[in-house]
Amino acid sequence: MVNRRSTGLAALVLTGMVLAAGCSSSGSSGSTASTGPGGSAAPAGTLTIGSSAAPPSLDPTSSPSAAIDEVLDYNVYQHLVQLSPSGQVVPVLASGYAWSANRKTITFTIRQGVKFSNGDPLTAADVVYSIDRVVAKGSKYPYASLMGTLTSVKQTSPTTVAVALSQPDQEWLYQLAAYSNGVILDPNAVSKIAADPVGTGPYEYKSQVTNYSATLAANPDYWGSAPGFATVVFRYFTDPTAENSALLSGQIQLTLNNASGPLKNVLVRQAISYAINRQAILQTVGGGFGTVIGSDTVPGDPWYSSSYAMAYPYDPAKARQLLKEAGYPNGFSLTLTLPQP
Repeated sequence: MVNRRSTGLAALVLTGMVLAAGCSSSGSSGSTASTGPGGSAAPAGTLTIGSSAAPPSLDPTSSPSAAIDEVLDYNVYQHLVQLSPSGQVVPVLASGYAWSANRKTITFTIRQGVKFSNGDPLTAADVVYSIDRVVAKGSKYPYASLMGTLTSVKQTSPTTVAVALSQPDQEWLYQLAAYSNGVILDPNAVSKIAADPVGTGPYEYKSQVTNYSATLAANPDYWGSAPGFATVVFRYFTDPTAENSALLSGQIQLTLNNASGPLKNVLVRQAISYAINRQAILQTVGGGFGTVIGSDTVPGDPWYSSSYAMAYPYDPAKARQLLKEAGYPNGFSLTLTLPQP
């Protein structure tokens, strides 16, 4: 299954390393004599990434489109905490955080010396504004419900913010890191969020050609280590063959409705699970790179269990038998309606 989590490039490009699969680079990626704000070599070269879905806008707080996060989250926008490549929750715009004894309050220490790409300094007030905006009346955040146990967020000193929860919530911090609810915004730039995003990340937004490309440039005032490339271009293809050709030349989210029709029968749903060759899908879609997880939770999620991966191993014969038991010996037709990625 495909799980919609923040999957920005920052975890890779911050160290100057990039996955080879699914992207191509042009120009030099070597270091230069100059250095970035974090003391590392200034970035050089261009990384061009092929993708099949262009973002419908540049506002991650009003649309669930994964294409927006692909470009902006962890790259342009940052969170108080984010997920490391191994799935751990690590401090970013918070230099640290602490839970109260009753596990109902989290106090974040806001990292000092951080600026938004427009030059505005990051403040504790910006953090309060950003979290309050998620749960404000009329909020259009696509994942606002994940903040469910939040009762208040307050600035407790010039450098600290306290988040109060109605009850201990093991997953709240993870949700803050993994979803666009957690992005910290500059209140002075929110009015232009859909067309000119402003963040604190290693890259800043430069330009977009609708349905064709989006371009990011290394943020010269980034507070951390310089990213791996001076420019990153997301190039969009509606034809996967064209995308693959461009790569070679160098240049599901699915929900089964169990409220009506055949899918109301648990035997039918089990048959579908047994009929899916997950390893073949992984090989075809991802070239074998990845892990079959068997659920919509991922490693690093507090509720993840590896046991789901083998709950319904590929077994076409068993799938046919279950369909027969369910009263569909000859199968049936289904219509798949897929949302925007």
